[in-house]
Amino acid sequence: MKKQMVYKWLSGCLALIMLAGCISLGSESTVSARKKCDQLPEMTEEQIQAAQESLEEDDFTTESGSYIDAAAIKDDNLIELKGKAQPGEHIYTVKMNLTKTVILLGTPMIQYAQKDVKDKTKFTLEKEGKVVSLYQIYSGETPFDELNAKTDSIMLPNHVDANTPYYMIEQILNPGTYTFTFEIPEKATDGAKIYLGLEGSVMIDEEQAANTKATAREIPVPTINKYNHMTYDEAFSSGAGYMAGEEKEYWYTFTLPADRYVELDMTCIVFNTKKTAVLTLYYPDGTEKVYKGIVETDKDADGESDLISLSNMEFSKKLKKGTYYIKVTPGDHLGDGLFQLDVDLPRAAIPKVTYWALGKKIVKGTGEPGSKAYAKVNGKTYYAKKKTTSDGKFSIPIPAVKAGTKIAVRVKDSLGVSSRSKTVTVRKIPKKPTLTEYKAGTKKISGKCVYDGTVTIKYNGKTYKVKSSKKGKFTVKTAALKSGRTVKVFVRDISGNVSKTRTYKIK
Repeated sequence: MKKQMVYKWLSGCLALIMLAGCISLGSESTVSARKKCDQLPEMTEEQIQAAQESLEEDDFTTESGSYIDAAAIKDDNLIELKGKAQPGEHIYTVKMNLTKTVILLGTPMIQYAQKDVKDKTKFTLEKEGKVVSLYQIYSGETPFDELNAKTDSIMLPNHVDANTPYYMIEQILNPGTYTFTFEIPEKATDGAKIYLGLEGSVMIDEEQAANTKATAREIPVPTINKYNHMTYDEAFSSGAGYMAGEEKEYWYTFTLPADRYVELDMTCIVFNTKKTAVLTLYYPDGTEKVYKGIVETDKDADGESDLISLSNMEFSKKLKKGTYYIKVTPGDHLGDGLFQLDVDLPRAAIPKVTYWALGKKIVKGTGEPGSKAYAKVNGKTYYAKKKTTSDGKFSIPIPAVKAGTKIAVRVKDSLGVSSRSKTVTVRKIPKKPTLTEYKAGTKKISGKCVYDGTVTIKYNGKTYKVKSSKKGKFTVKTAALKSGRTVKVFVRDISGNVSKTRTYKIK
């Protein structure tokens, strides 16, 4: 997943969408590789209006006035600007006014009418007269991504055709007035084609703001519907935070109505290096720590941390019932960054069935400790008499069944939520194994039987056990075989059925 931005925790897409393909020039075809936002909740009318009004001017401007080669495309959340440079004018700007904090991505491109011009176009971003550093992302393949870097300006190459690598920009921008500037070499101004595409995601204040333990945001625990399934796709998500050059704390709280396994997943996207964020989980008393984890940035092949980094941290533990607190703080940096925190209550794992032998009227296996195991046989449900043990073992009594009968086994956790089922089929008693090699003077015995069985061989007072292969073959090393002595062999299949014993006399 290198290094794709994940925006699923943001409340809506800003109405500035970048076209991440190449400009169609002359007969060249357009490469349509539009970067799309994840599926997100719909924006309110007020949010849409604010986003659509965020461009102060929707065309390129020069000292002599405004111009646009073709009208800006405005289709719901899509805007892209295309222009054709005028002779003698080489400075072109676009102004943008932001009223919300935004994660912005952009694609600036230039193509000269003169193919022999090697000079590059300087692209910059300023906020109210001050240069804003950008994080440039190079679309081409370069060793260790050395062209992916923080810079005050990006030098755009002549975009000769659709195969030419290009730059993308990425940054978190606070509210204010911004100016994008293209500075084209004077000898290339006549007929140069300019392109600027933008995409962004609004960070909603009430969902992203730092808080205190006293005002910790509550995370709802999943409920159980009439089908005995968790809602929220069996998980719930707390939201996100924005770290922008200052110490902040983000507090969350959740309540477990019963003992339950809890999983925390922390994803950070940062615009600098080293440690990105610290997550601390507190017991219900709010002071004692259950866990403290630091999310580290990923490393490139050269051992250096990426400037634009996606990092992950996972935690899983069974917790007692009660109310817990989570605190998220920046790591050892004070740069721009985002985090997403997911808190999941996964179902109990699918149980493992270890014994369901024909005629034994019992099903055995292992599952989540403390859960209640049950089996469905021929439309009826049968429960274990006791909860699974501390090491997860269970035993379920069932009636006598015929070979070919299907048994679906589940466990129900302390919240009353059932795992998905493990279905097994009652098998016939396996045939006796057949030995193919047991010659006097040799030190091995080979044969064939049911696949994946446990073969037991008894010879000269010793017992040897070996697993049969997927094809039902087996070989075991023994003491030297002596003529006239006997070998006894039987097999136990994976369900626990045991074959009759076959006896061989060594010759």
